[in-house]
Amino acid sequence: MEDKMKHLKFKNLLLFVAITTGLASCGGNNSNTSSSTSNSGGGETPISSSSTSSSGSTLDSSTSSTNTGDTEQMIKEGVYYRSPKIASKVYVVDARKLTKAERIMLVSLQGILAQEESTIYFKNVGEDKEFFEQIQNSSTFEVVYEDDAWKLVDLFKNKINSKRFVSFTSIDTSGFAYDLSINHAATISGVEKWLMVESTIVPKALEHGLIFGKDATSYTTRSVFEEYKDYLNPQFIIHQNPSKVELRDYGIAGAALCVYTDYEKNDTSIFSDIADWANENAPIIGWTENEINFVSMNSLKSLVTLAADWSSNLSFESAYRPADKITKKNYENTEVKAEKGKHYVAIVMSDGDNVQWMQRGFASDSRWYGSSKRGQFPMTWTVSPGLVDLSPALLESVYERGTAKDDFIAGPSGLGYVNIAEYNESSLEDYAAKTAGYLERSDITSINFLDNFIDSDRLSYFSQYSQVHGGIWSVGNMYLEGEGGVYWSNDKPFISVRDTLWRIPGSLSNDYYGYTERVAQRINEYSTDPTKIEGYSVVLCHAWSIGTMEYISRFVQQLDDHVELVTVDQMVDMVAKNVAHEDVDTLDDIKPSDIKELCTIDSTPIYYKQIKDYPTTDLREFHFKNKDDLGGWSLNCGGLEYDKCAWNNWSSEGTGSILLDGSDLDDREDAIPNSYIYNKFDLTSADKYFKIKVKGGSNADTNFRVTVLVEDESEKSGAKTYHLTDGYPEGAQINEHGYYLRKDGSNVTEYTFSLEAFAGKHVAILVEQDDNGDGSGEQIYIDSIIIGNN
Repeated sequence: MEDKMKHLKFKNLLLFVAITTGLASCGGNNSNTSSSTSNSGGGETPISSSSTSSSGSTLDSSTSSTNTGDTEQMIKEGVYYRSPKIASKVYVVDARKLTKAERIMLVSLQGILAQEESTIYFKNVGEDKEFFEQIQNSSTFEVVYEDDAWKLVDLFKNKINSKRFVSFTSIDTSGFAYDLSINHAATISGVEKWLMVESTIVPKALEHGLIFGKDATSYTTRSVFEEYKDYLNPQFIIHQNPSKVELRDYGIAGAALCVYTDYEKNDTSIFSDIADWANENAPIIGWTENEINFVSMNSLKSLVTLAADWSSNLSFESAYRPADKITKKNYENTEVKAEKGKHYVAIVMSDGDNVQWMQRGFASDSRWYGSSKRGQFPMTWTVSPGLVDLSPALLESVYERGTAKDDFIAGPSGLGYVNIAEYNESSLEDYAAKTAGYLERSDITSINFLDNFIDSDRLSYFSQYSQVHGGIWSVGNMYLEGEGGVYWSNDKPFISVRDTLWRIPGSLSNDYYGYTERVAQRINEYSTDPTKIEGYSVVLCHAWSIGTMEYISRFVQQLDDHVELVTVDQMVDMVAKNVAHEDVDTLDDIKPSDIKELCTIDSTPIYYKQIKDYPTTDLREFHFKNKDDLGGWSLNCGGLEYDKCAWNNWSSEGTGSILLDGSDLDDREDAIPNSYIYNKFDLTSADKYFKIKVKGGSNADTNFRVTVLVEDESEKSGAKTYHLTDGYPEGAQINEHGYYLRKDGSNVTEYTFSLEAFAGKHVAILVEQDDNGDGSGEQIYIDSIIIGNN
């Protein structure tokens, strides 16, 4: 592909240095920034600052640049833009204290300043606060807290070129979602270094001495692209929904084009023209409303998709410079000897390439990496190796928290999310080379390819590199169309996903994949011959349904003793050493449809043996005064999208309560609680009753249940299960799973259950909430719990 960088016409020396420094830093080498470039005739032309026109624009078509060999090599080493450096004084802003218009304005200022040095940071956005503290502990900058947007504008007014701003459509206008002027303004802001000012705050901008530059509403995507393409950085593209505030700081910092082609109704060729202009294998960062079509289209055009539309502070986090290589800290990649009579399973979490998720909840949320169950069994996590450039502090943090059983592989599909089977093959050699470089810098040796179909010939582009040991292949619908086969390249195995934990409301596939029992039932019957690929299974867990740690832990407990868990890296090594190096696309083993008697679904959310070592409590009265005083009760949710279990400040007693909430999204077959709490007790003859005071959400019916697990080692789960029902009012509606359909709404109600049958027993007591259909307000607030003898 023609070197697109030769078309850049940087508007002044400052912008040129900022961008080339960013390019240089992609390879971890900041020493090769050049102050001159070659013209098309081969001679050297010095870069000088262009004069400013009467409109305040710094565009000057007489100044152009062409990559030197050194710069070309820098681009070869990395594709993700990195801001040059962090300022000696950093201003931390609480985004929650700003209006949306002020946030957009400061996001543009954040990006403008980051062209020279990253100076503004938005705190309390997901886990960004923690990453900021990690960066701060490794740096020497001063921190100033400032939540007044206009004070910051005044402070840095001289950094805004000609003190000008570009206006865009009011964010409150009806139909704003289809108005792309915010993206046109971001494109102009990155090149001109002008502030973005939303139309309703233009008068205030003028009061603060800013000068009107341009109105972005007068542009289309086509016109802004044509006017500015020779001044933009073709290294990457921002693809951002106009309704969102985030991400544009990163694009402005790197002078990138900001678009949202999903909403292009009239110009059908604009995407193709932009793709042809961009660098080969340029990342297109943001997201879309049609994942499959978007990634497929990008792949055909040699563009690398990266999900990041909710990402904040990348213009700051990318400026952090730790060691060039970030290594896994605690993972123990011990060799596993294959044994006859065993079936080997690698459990993989999906969606780790999603940068915004990594920033916003992945590491702390109990559904995923923040789960207390992490480290109890081998688990493989997908992650974007591009984080070594985009947010090295994030990658460092995730690796440092890892246990000996937490493995990491590259999320789909290496450097970024592409379909390698569809990818423009003329660009695949370069893409694979860059992927190998990023894998080496992120200490990763396996790749999860995500594709619509298999083209095994393309694996050779990746397998030629020593850093790539093999990988897995997630193919087609629910990742399952590879059916567990294996494909070899340079004697390295790439194993297709065989099973998934993925529930789709209302789908017939749920009978086989939507419940952990059914997946475990099938795996327990799979081949136990480790010399054949049938003896190995990759289970891909869909992070947004039942692929959460609660469900995964439940699944692990349901596997038979002959099923052994390994990581992907361990499985790749085992298959390479024990299985014939021949492609297999159809397994000689049972299929889901071969199982005629599907097992029943156990509605108990945990097995007793999972919490066998959980401490018992001597307390018998609980009023939940605050979140740090729960008396040993463990708060848990099922892991579905709206499931929630948390302390709440409501209480009829003036103390506090525990909120149980969640929805099955109208999947009525699911009797597993959406949220629940548990505690362990050694009950005595004095513990005669269990009294609980609750209220529900207004105008909603909720399934409510109290369960006692009595320790019994003869049971596979480690306990016998009893659902208490004697405490409900006469005529109570109780279903086959022991749930009471509570219809009291927000009225406070007290239920008392007998515990006399459990005297002298080691027990766990659960209080559970389950959605009884699609709806809202189906909460339970637990006001107090008393175990007594009167």
